[in-house]
Amino acid sequence: MFCASLRRRPEWAGAVPILLRKDTRPWRETKLDTHDIAMPMPKDDIKVENADKKDSSLRFILLSAVDMDKPATLQRLERLFYLDGGRQCAIVFLLSTNDGADDGLSAFGKLQIETLLKHITMPILPLASLDDLPARLEYFYTKALAPKPAQPTRPPGVEAQEKLLPYCCENPPLPELATHVLSDINTDFRDLVDKISSEQGRAILHDYAEDVVERVVNFWTRESA
Repeated sequence: MFCASLRRRPEWAGAVPILLRKDTRPWRETKLDTHDIAMPMPKDDIKVENADKKDSSLRFILLSAVDMDKPATLQRLERLFYLDGGRQCAIVFLLSTNDGADDGLSAFGKLQIETLLKHITMPILPLASLDDLPARLEYFYTKALAPKPAQPTRPPGVEAQEKLLPYCCENPPLPELATHVLSDINTDFRDLVDKISSEQGRAILHDYAEDVVERVVNFWTRESA
């Protein structure tokens, strides 16, 4: 199901005929209160803690750069997240709009930072074009139904740091390899800033991440100026 309000949002109106082609499933237009798209979960796959709920669906909010300066956007995300603690919901973020005037990649990074600061731990799915929307939804749906392997316990804050680090530089994001390298050689952001603050520390960063160290140093020295 998808919400009829998508027709009134210029950046998402083009998704309506794409969904109604029903290439992946029989999509139906309706009214949804807290989200833009709902994909019902098979009853056999509903987790025990959600078994008593009438509506067990994967819920999606669709956003783009034009939504980032609207106070209602954060309110919508918080309301959806607190429905079930973020277990069966996600954000789909359109990286480019029809007019091409918005910096989608920068807005995508801003959204990641804001959700981290608000402790809204919902997956954010980047979307290159509206044509890719049905396949993107189905891919996430399939992953949501797959059995989850046991995950080792990680120190508090490590996951948040890894998500935020790629955007703590000039001209974000950092390449994935550089992000992993910086995560490996720094225990946390304080450790990174300490290295940036000394010649010896900068030399260490240069040895391991020469291609991006200037972008990282400029970001942190500008923020602390």
